[in-house]
Amino acid sequence: MNTEFVFKALTGAIALACAGSAFALNLTTYNEADPNTVTVRISGSSAHDKGLETLFRIKATAGAELCSPTQPIDIYRSADGNKRIIYCLAGANSGVAGKKLLIHKQSNGGSGVGVGGLIQSPYLLADGATASVRYLDIATAAAVATNGTTGATASFQDANLHTGVPNTFVASPNAGGLADVGISDEEPERFKSAFNPAVLQSQIDALTKKAISGVIFGVPVTKGIYQHLQAIEFATTSTCNPNNAGYAAVADGEACMPSLARSQVAGLFNGNISDWSQIQSPLTTASGTDVASVSTPSYPALADTGVYIERRTTTSGTQRGAEIQFLSNFCDLPGAQAAVTAVQDPTHVVENSSGGTIPTNLNNHDTAKRGAVGVLTSETVAAAGNGWRFIKIDGAAPTLLNVVKGTYSHFYESTLQYTAATAANASKKAVADAIGANIGNPNVVNDLNTQFVQLFGVAGLVANASDNAAGAPVPPLGAGTGTAGDVLLHPVALTTRAIGVLNACLPPMPPLFGNVQGNATP
Repeated sequence: MNTEFVFKALTGAIALACAGSAFALNLTTYNEADPNTVTVRISGSSAHDKGLETLFRIKATAGAELCSPTQPIDIYRSADGNKRIIYCLAGANSGVAGKKLLIHKQSNGGSGVGVGGLIQSPYLLADGATASVRYLDIATAAAVATNGTTGATASFQDANLHTGVPNTFVASPNAGGLADVGISDEEPERFKSAFNPAVLQSQIDALTKKAISGVIFGVPVTKGIYQHLQAIEFATTSTCNPNNAGYAAVADGEACMPSLARSQVAGLFNGNISDWSQIQSPLTTASGTDVASVSTPSYPALADTGVYIERRTTTSGTQRGAEIQFLSNFCDLPGAQAAVTAVQDPTHVVENSSGGTIPTNLNNHDTAKRGAVGVLTSETVAAAGNGWRFIKIDGAAPTLLNVVKGTYSHFYESTLQYTAATAANASKKAVADAIGANIGNPNVVNDLNTQFVQLFGVAGLVANASDNAAGAPVPPLGAGTGTAGDVLLHPVALTTRAIGVLNACLPPMPPLFGNVQGNATP
């Protein structure tokens, strides 16, 4: 009996009902040419990797069920963390229910690859490097044993997790080696200049674009710098000062997070502040009260006072957002400044191809008692024992509550885009649309954010105001109140950078137009 023929003939509902016995999902049996298999290749934003992976594991929540709960999900992650495979039986809200669904995700190069990888591959970057869209090799991944099961909670399905898959990559078989779908932390227009030659507006206009959830970004520093900042910002009588006996109990809470001014972060990122001694105490200008020379019980004065920078490559959406936010770069604005590069200062600057290596590098800097600063999405959660922490910007912590309230502006509305070839393929388009619709849904964002609880509060993602105004919280706002003003239940920003179309160069402001889809005209 031809099982796959039977499944093609059955309705989606019957297919799901029979899925448990009919499908024994095993990557060794994967066949992309099988008409009952849908393969979608996604390139771009590493900031959305955790959220995207989690999205496929959500049980029915406000209509979101991209993988069926009747079969286990297999997730394969490359050893470098930049590529993964998600393999499952397609769920009721995937657009291809009852079929085998395989998602390839590659994040090397970040958000810019979610734009350029839809237009040309390989392609030349503005800095002269050559990049191409490449995915985890199925054959190599299939050989890796299951490392364990992860994420069994009331909201999420179990997943068979295969980590440490060898870094063996293959090109996309699509025409031109292109991806099917791209995700970028900011709208595609922000990445035109990342390529050589620059991506044309006409090429961007040919893409189908959809606004999805926004990413809350933060500025991480090594734990030594974090404590030194606390020591110069809080009086010794405060338990927020590391030299106070009561410090350990409150060290990582929001009230004790140290802060840098936006202008100081700009100086760190553009190289104008190249030594930690240049950041002085707001309490006093007395000798010994700068970040380099102050001492705490765990971190003596810095022997190496240089500023080390863990930034991202030029195509990264995290890097692009930081340069827009702090340096006004890539926005055709007067006074724009560029971030210092590894070419300019190879001793102190590292340009990471994905966000996954930045926490490790910050930990290494901290172990060596060097002071470093970086760029990260708040989907990256610091554990108590890690050697880095996020800091406040202008007195506001990178929490969902502060974003919704409008006191923290370092967030951007992301977009999902796909090619004309994807639009012409009914199954790929259905999956792309399902991802776009669900990853921006406030109820789904609420579920996703349970994975992004920082030491100082909930962060991660935020639904944008333009598409979800009806689901916005009602002041007075709070977190965990269980009321209409609870931002955890209603994670919708009350401000947006979309005035008719998305524009990351605008400051967040109350929405004037609704139903914005990417950069398309409403």
